[in-house]
Formats: sequence, C-alpha cells, structure tokens
Amino acid sequence: MAILKTNKSLRIPGKNLTYAYVHIPTPAGSNKPTLLFIHGFPATSHEWQPQIEFFSSRGYGIIAPDCLGFGGTSKPLDTTPYIGKAMASDIIAILDHEKIATVIGIGHDWGTYLLSSLAAWHESRVERLVFLSVGYSPPGKKLDVHGINRVTKEKLGYEIFGYQVFFSSEGAGEIIGRHVSLIHTTIFRAEEHSLS
Repeated sequence: MAILKTNKSLRIPGKNLTYAYVHIPTPAGSNKPTLLFIHGFPATSHEWQPQIEFFSSRGYGIIAPDCLGFGGTSKPLDTTPYIGKAMASDIIAILDHEKIATVIGIGHDWGTYLLSSLAAWHESRVERLVFLSVGYSPPGKKLDVHGINRVTKEKLGYEIFGYQVFFSSEGAGEIIGRHVSLIHTTIFRAEEHSLS
C-alpha cells in the first residue's frame, strides 16, 4: 500500500487559515457520492488511508482534510477558530471550492465533534452521517470530563479522558515538548491490545 498524502490545500476565504486535504474526485460517469472523512485526535487524514484506497477504487469521491491544528493544516494559537461552527464553515469552504454539493460524513473520535457541527449548521450539505467511537454531540452541550473520569476510573480502572485534564493543565505543553517522542510512542503503540 502506497503512503497517501494530502494532495490539495485551500486558504479559507476571509480567514488566515489554510487546510491541507486529500481530494479524489468522483470518476466521470459514477453516480456514487463523495465521502468526507474527518480524523480523530491525535491524527491526520492519513488515519483514513485504507478506507480512502478502498472506497476510491470503487468509484466514490473522497475529501479527507487534516483538521485544524493537525498535519499540513494551519495551527492557530487562538482558540476561536476551533469552535465547531467555525470549523464546519471551513469544511463547507473546501466543499464549495471543489464544487461538491453534498457528502456522506464519516467522523472518528474527536472528528465526530466537527461532524456534529457540520450536521447542525450545514444540514443540507450532509446526506448521511457515520460516527465512529463517539456519537453525535449537539452544539453547546458540555462534556462532563471529570464525571466521566470518575465513572471510568471506578468501572475500568483508569480515567478515559485523563489525558484531557493533563493537556489542559498548566505546563502541559512544556512537558509534552520535552517528551514528544515518548508521547508519540505511547499514543501510537505498535503492539496490539486485548480487552480481555
């Protein structure tokens, strides 16, 4: 399998943001839809390589952006561009640029946040929705990270969102910066794990 890389980029009109993305147009004569793949954390569009190869070889169009803050896409330090409604409008700008009227949206992990926002703010542009590992989340609904961590610690023995508490703590960026290799190895482990 060849390594798939982003092949397009777009500077979002009216914003100081550039998105890198994979775009494989629907072949001429195909009546199949375009699939929008939105990756999770911490990943890039590369997360979808097997799915992109599978579906594009069967005549589907593909759009798979590196989400804001990841890969070849802009990484603003201000938090405002990361609001769901703002990022959803960025995805619409990409679809408009590529002249794609509607998509089937597929989101994984934190990509479901963006997919939820896209569905809420641009319903007419999304034919169907596929949520992997995390379900739909209506805009404005707060996630009780500490409550979820308490329950998962009790039931599973660990805090499922413990990393979020760490990432938002004072000095986390500095610690991560000093240990990037270790963090990367911990997140992207080579060995397989069993849930038993």
